[in-house]
Amino acid sequence: MLEEKRRYHFIDQFRGWAVVFMIETHVVNAFLLPGPRASLAYRALDFFNGLIAPAFLFIAGFSFAIVAGRKWDGFLRPGRDFFRQLLRCLQILLVGYLLHVPQFSLDRLRYSLKWGEKHVFWGADVLHAIAVSLLLMLLLIPLWRRRERYFAFLAAAGLIVSLLTPLLFSLPIEKHLPWAFSGYLKRLPFSQFPLFPWMGYAFLGAAVSWLWQEARRSEGEERFFRLLSFAGLSLVAAFLVIALQPLAPVAMGSFNPARPLFFFLKLGIVAVLLSLLWRLELAAYD
Repeated sequence: MLEEKRRYHFIDQFRGWAVVFMIETHVVNAFLLPGPRASLAYRALDFFNGLIAPAFLFIAGFSFAIVAGRKWDGFLRPGRDFFRQLLRCLQILLVGYLLHVPQFSLDRLRYSLKWGEKHVFWGADVLHAIAVSLLLMLLLIPLWRRRERYFAFLAAAGLIVSLLTPLLFSLPIEKHLPWAFSGYLKRLPFSQFPLFPWMGYAFLGAAVSWLWQEARRSEGEERFFRLLSFAGLSLVAAFLVIALQPLAPVAMGSFNPARPLFFFLKLGIVAVLLSLLWRLELAAYD
């Protein structure tokens, strides 16, 4: 099979499991009675379900980097490859907005929708975060041009996005920008997945994918996933050390990734899960 046509089953499995548990998450949230929600078991399940969105963003960036690696020259300038990828990103964004149409009436939507006012249609959901993150990554390729600089920028930007999130959330952005844009920058009613911090997972997923592709070319794939597992476990261990130290207690709350500490915890777990699925695929073929 040609390299450019190859499918990586551990990536497909990662997506598949994410979809399965996304369905489980929505079913539980919709039908579970209030009583069991106070239990420790539900809190553990809620934490696990909170990994689904980071997993989707991370694997979206990871997969985009594979496509970019294959079509790099085509993405460097406006052309067939560039515009086809651009259209795919816009299609995802369109679906995200269509899912937010409150009524099956475009006429009613037209009269109720105001550019600068709060409305469910302007809410940023996971699909919006994925689409805009992929759009930005595509548009940044002609700017940086060289792969090394491009993926280094994505890695740095992913980290900065996480660190800037608490600051952005503290600013009254919605008072100065139209509601249609404010929800992309901070968490607001109807906007549960703004670009900050969720874009960071996509950027870091792309950076990790590039490192993996480089490792494959040098026949160091197994070592790469061993290091990725170690890095992920190190993030989890660092979280535990910080969370359990007695000097400055950490409020656990809902493990909101808007807080950098929880962002990196979930990033570490996602990295470990991806490495585990790669090892399971390798074992299946041995």
